[in-house]
Amino acid sequence: MTDNSAPGTQGESVGFRSYTRTNTLAIVALIAAFLFAPAGLICGFIARNQIKQTKEQGDGMALAAILISAVAIFIWLGAAVFAVSLFDHVAHCLGSIPPAPAPGLHWVCSGNNTWISPG
Repeated sequence: MTDNSAPGTQGESVGFRSYTRTNTLAIVALIAAFLFAPAGLICGFIARNQIKQTKEQGDGMALAAILISAVAIFIWLGAAVFAVSLFDHVAHCLGSIPPAPAPGLHWVCSGNNTWISPG
């Protein structure tokens, strides 16, 4: 009878590590964080919960997805507030355009939506 194992191992597996797979939802969450932040945020939280239960890898990826998504959402909300504020200001100023100023002068819409001539 022949022994097919490597010499000195007597049938033991040496040098092989157990493979722990990466949570698929963590990968999806990280990709979604760049494409559609709310989905990345939700998937990131779900992935972290799954990782705690299954002991899979990918907790760092899920955390990164959560952080990237949260920052992206705050940036988009800030940009939306700025755009609405700017639109409101311009709409009020354009609704009350004064007659043309004298040559060489120009009108400026002040903070209280009234037109002033600087100078």
